[in-house]
Amino acid sequence: MGNGILMTVCLASTLAWWPQVNRPCRLLLLALTGMYALGVYGTLTRCAWIGAAAGLCLVVAFYLPRFWRVPVLSAGVLAAGLLTVTYWQELVAFQRDKGLSARETEESVLMRPLLARVAWNMFLDRPLLGCGLGRYLDQSNYYLHDRGTELVLEKARGYVQHNVFLSLLVETGLVGLGLWLGLLLLWGRNAWRLWRASAASPWFGQVGLVFLALLASYVCTGMFHDVSLIVVVQMLLFFMAGLVAGLVRQVEKTATPRCD
Repeated sequence: MGNGILMTVCLASTLAWWPQVNRPCRLLLLALTGMYALGVYGTLTRCAWIGAAAGLCLVVAFYLPRFWRVPVLSAGVLAAGLLTVTYWQELVAFQRDKGLSARETEESVLMRPLLARVAWNMFLDRPLLGCGLGRYLDQSNYYLHDRGTELVLEKARGYVQHNVFLSLLVETGLVGLGLWLGLLLLWGRNAWRLWRASAASPWFGQVGLVFLALLASYVCTGMFHDVSLIVVVQMLLFFMAGLVAGLVRQVEKTATPRCD
């Protein structure tokens, strides 16, 4: 999952140079894009594919002329939907590596409703402040004996949450999750402001666009795994957020008239 997010950032960073280079350099960018796309596929992780697709669609949408955005993106969504419907069973139960069978891969998908039910029960007991950051594994053990559902919650023993937002909701409650979502929205707003400033400084716009692709990949991947546990992903996210915040200050200084 972490490699998928990192390579999505590499993919977005490569494509962000597209309007700034000549035709020979664009051929090089296409080659690098294919290499990174192959790397994302090589993760053999479905959420990494979804995150990369979201980041790629965002970059393409921002660079396409307005009259091309709707038909191109609609065609892409339709093609992705048809592929998903056609190969659904293969996507659910494909063999990712020699040490993991197709059956075990399918069970990882079936595990998510169990984890969601455990998270919901834990949230109902402590809705505001949660059970405490980093305490999910030991606290969740008290909720695995619930017989009020047909789900065998005992199978979820020893598993961390497979959704970063559910994990934060359980551990930090509505307060913690609300603050985190607010922070993500503010970071996205800063990135959008940088993109809007690309006319004055193309490099600023490129950084904003790459960070938006990172946020898209982070959110999509986080819907299927607790990516907050991957240290390198968190480091990259906060580094990029700090870089964007610093550049936004530069944009504000440039836009603010001086009073001599």
